[in-house]
Amino acid sequence: MSACMGWGREARVRSKETCEMSLASVMVFEVMDKEWPLWFVLLGFLGVGIVGMLVCRKWPIVAVFVLAWVICGGMRQLLELNDPYVGPAMRHEAGLGYVILSYVSIGAGIFLPLMGVWQKRAKRRTAQIARNSKRLCL
Repeated sequence: MSACMGWGREARVRSKETCEMSLASVMVFEVMDKEWPLWFVLLGFLGVGIVGMLVCRKWPIVAVFVLAWVICGGMRQLLELNDPYVGPAMRHEAGLGYVILSYVSIGAGIFLPLMGVWQKRAKRRTAQIARNSKRLCL
């Protein structure tokens, strides 16, 4: 028997197994307190991706800054998800949905600004073709 709760006279004597279970549950519950909540991951990466797409449709060079922002935040999230100690605890506490949605939102945050650049390029190409066809008609 050992005391694992409190100090001095306030300590309750518990078995070793109970103390280990208490410590394990405290360690597991403390992991997600330090990580980004799911709503922040979704709002952050998808929000930056959508705003980046809209801005990159007008100014494609901004994609460099938007992608740098998303990649830095995404690397931080991916390093935490794939950490050998923190990753399994996160999957256990938050569930596999948190992991999957994190990967999807990071991917969308990278894909959407690139889509905005592609839209600008396609629009420019269409305008150029229209100008060239007008010249040929005249």
